[in-house]
Amino acid sequence: MRLPGLLSFLLTWCLRALGATWRITRQVGDDGDAIEFASLMADGPVVFAFFHGQQLPMIYAHRDKGLLGMASLSGDGELLARSIARLGYRLVRGSTSQGAAQAVRKAIRAIREEEQSPCIAVDGPRGPRHCPHRGAMGIAALTTRPVVIAVAQVSSAWRLSSWDRFVIPKPFARIAIRYERLAAPAGGAGVDAATEELGFAMRALLGEADR
Repeated sequence: MRLPGLLSFLLTWCLRALGATWRITRQVGDDGDAIEFASLMADGPVVFAFFHGQQLPMIYAHRDKGLLGMASLSGDGELLARSIARLGYRLVRGSTSQGAAQAVRKAIRAIREEEQSPCIAVDGPRGPRHCPHRGAMGIAALTTRPVVIAVAQVSSAWRLSSWDRFVIPKPFARIAIRYERLAAPAGGAGVDAATEELGFAMRALLGEADR
């Protein structure tokens, strides 16, 4: 097994072992009713939106559900791609800095032709932290499919000093994943306003003062 394959194997093994100790709950909105994940896509595919820095709990909580993961074309992206493939995700390669147009086209095709739901870290790959870019709402506008926000509240975690303050939940942490559904913008002209609304809604679910 070559080095990238070995690293991805070790990473996914560690994540599955650590994640098995986490206590994960799912709910709608802030202190809303509990929800089954499958009900979020009961009427077809959606665009899942989450923040950079929360990848670890999000990837684990949504593993083995056939979602469409997106990874950049960089070396780090290669490791991420191999790892999430081991966790049951389908793959699209590209980010806002590399291969963006191709990744968007593939995501749109996956929604329209295969009814797959892409997962997008909306504030990446370099931030600003918790300030979404246009990608998620742009895809939603072109496919007329809704955006589902997913944010994680973690009871105890290590936080790295990276720009996204990458979160590693500690063993036996409680993780509350909160979802909220936003309608697709009505045409391309509404994407910027919808992206601002997206950022406000995601920050509100995390309990952050709006910026």
